[in-house]
Amino acid sequence: MSVTPEKPDFRIDLAAALKSLQQEELVAYNSDKGWLIACDACSEKAVAALINMVQNAPKADTTLLIDSTVRIQSYTETVPDIVWDLLEVSDDKISIVLENTKNLAPQIAQ
Repeated sequence: MSVTPEKPDFRIDLAAALKSLQQEELVAYNSDKGWLIACDACSEKAVAALINMVQNAPKADTTLLIDSTVRIQSYTETVPDIVWDLLEVSDDKISIVLENTKNLAPQIAQ
């Protein structure tokens, strides 16, 4: 899948993005923070491709996007009670930093 500057709205085709992620490919998309590159964080092949692509770039944080709060427990050993409280009262997206990750490609697991 490719996103090109010729597309005036830079909207990502979600079906094509999902297919690319399932095929362990990288996906570039425009967000409120600029252009980002995504991959399946559980795929060693995809994470290796991402690391290879950005190895000479300035250090960037790795972010895991999930579609449901239920999935948080799939990727970390412990979820503090305060996290559940924050998720319950938040009407907007929320960023949470958690330790002791699991079920992720070893290159990004802590």
